[in-house]
Amino acid sequence: MTGGNAAPLIPPGARYALRLMVAAALLAFVFSRVPLASVVTAMSGADRALLVLAFIAALAVQFFASARLKVLLAGQGVRLSVQSVFEINLATRFYGLFLPGGNLTGMGIRVLKVSRLEGSVAAAGAAVLADRVIATLMLCIVGLVFWLLQRPLPDLVWPPLFIACAVVLVLVLWLMMRPDALRWLRWKIPGWLAEKLDSIRTAFGRSGRLGERVLARALALSAVTHLAGVLCYWLVLASMALGLSPIAGGWIRSVMLFVTLLPISLAGLGVREAGAYLVMRSYGLDGPTAVTYSLLITLVSVVGTGAIGGILESLRFLKNGRV
Repeated sequence: MTGGNAAPLIPPGARYALRLMVAAALLAFVFSRVPLASVVTAMSGADRALLVLAFIAALAVQFFASARLKVLLAGQGVRLSVQSVFEINLATRFYGLFLPGGNLTGMGIRVLKVSRLEGSVAAAGAAVLADRVIATLMLCIVGLVFWLLQRPLPDLVWPPLFIACAVVLVLVLWLMMRPDALRWLRWKIPGWLAEKLDSIRTAFGRSGRLGERVLARALALSAVTHLAGVLCYWLVLASMALGLSPIAGGWIRSVMLFVTLLPISLAGLGVREAGAYLVMRSYGLDGPTAVTYSLLITLVSVVGTGAIGGILESLRFLKNGRV
């Protein structure tokens, strides 16, 4: 029998290397089908003014997401300003450029930074977990809405995945609002799912349950966040003069973000491009166009916001002597 300090099956360094290999393999697969020269040419022809506007929209996404997390933190008794949470979110984007783990690593960084500023680890963890669940649930809802608005589309694989994910997340949210409900729910759900949900029950049991008013405000802010994200993605589409509507941009964004939920790469590299390649075929767009679009989105919404976070972290290091 192993003890509580048993070494993980896959060491952290090996997991990091594995994600690098996955990202490299996915990118190699994409560029084996898409000429790199065509992508470079298409990127250089994009409208730079619209890309700047898209970057501003990407910052707006982070601001509204910060307002959502602030509301959830306040519900757990943690008092931070939107500006403080905004800086934390941008710093998390910076670390996400090179740290493995995707959203899981991002959640850990947020918990660490919030707990260092104010509040307990349990309260910060509960709020950050609720923030991730609400953001993903709203992504599924927004994606389904845009799919319905864009019909007919041959993309019949994605909607069932969105629905299944949304059902699970609604169950998780319900548990956050009633942490003790798992006691009678255990016999109705599979044991492995009960074990996963038990960690959520423990987190909210140590802090405070998610209240209805806080949930409503967080969902509303999440909807605004995703609409700002749709604007960002559509502006990048417009910069390439592809002639697609904002509704098309909203559906493409939903699929691209949905596939990057899998923590199998670094900063979504390769996964995001593969998702764009799959979904943009429905609009009759070729591989080079899809990959170019994905790389421009990465530069605007991931690298751009991450660079701002890196600058803020550098200033913090110069001021405090540590990150």
